[in-house]
Amino acid sequence: MPPSLSPILKVFRFVCWLGVAIWMSTVFYLSSQSMVDLAGFAWATELWDKFLHFIAFFAGALPTVPALRLSTDWQWRKIYWIAFAIVAGYGAADEVHQLWTPSRSGLSVGDWLADALGALAGAGIAVFIHAKLEGRTTTRTAPAGN
Repeated sequence: MPPSLSPILKVFRFVCWLGVAIWMSTVFYLSSQSMVDLAGFAWATELWDKFLHFIAFFAGALPTVPALRLSTDWQWRKIYWIAFAIVAGYGAADEVHQLWTPSRSGLSVGDWLADALGALAGAGIAVFIHAKLEGRTTTRTAPAGN
């Protein structure tokens, strides 16, 4: 999509990257809390732990896709895989980070798989939606010979 963006798309690009930063900060903050600090949410983590991981990393992919699209001239397929790598990679880094958090185990393969599946799904849906929206806003020309 770059190099030349309208002012409104530049603002949207900034908002998307801000969303990525806020998402990363939130995940870091929550994973820095000991299980004692999160005792009020014990019911959620016991019943829905993997689902919560999936949703959190699904959400992380949503601003990452348009941020990449508005920052690069990559095709949608590349944006999909790079967004997945960024979000799932952050999930892996988060699992390592939890090794130093009291009463957290870290390096949970199950947690990371839920993160990665959420990243795959979120990136896929974001690419689908944004590609459709982008296709609607581009001027289409008639095929040659018509």
